[in-house]
Amino acid sequence: MKKVILFGLLLVCFVGFSQEKQDSIYTNVDVKAEYPNGGEQGFISHLLKNIKFGKPHENIDIEIKLDFEFVVETKGKVTNIRLLNSINEDVDKQLIKAIKKSKKWKSALVSGKPVRSLYTISQPVKIQVRNVYLY
Repeated sequence: MKKVILFGLLLVCFVGFSQEKQDSIYTNVDVKAEYPNGGEQGFISHLLKNIKFGKPHENIDIEIKLDFEFVVETKGKVTNIRLLNSINEDVDKQLIKAIKKSKKWKSALVSGKPVRSLYTISQPVKIQVRNVYLY
């Protein structure tokens, strides 16, 4: 009876430990997650192509700070998107939508195996907007 209880406890510990490892989100990886079309700069280009700025007005140059993080899953899907710096409510919604519809990423690797990883972007971006939409 003692052997059965001991075996059961070991099994529960083993299953619990391996589940925790699969659900972990890594911040320190051997190979960082990468966007397949041009890396981080390609990803930022994708985002900027999918954001509109207000009502037709004039041509202006603006600078915004993209400041957000998300999880790249082992299969490359982007989840858990969190904006760290708001631009404005409408642009924020468009930014999240553009992140969600991006192509699958190449996942991060630890010891040669794909892992869930936290990816953070914090970058000022200058944009030349023609026929700008102002709010």
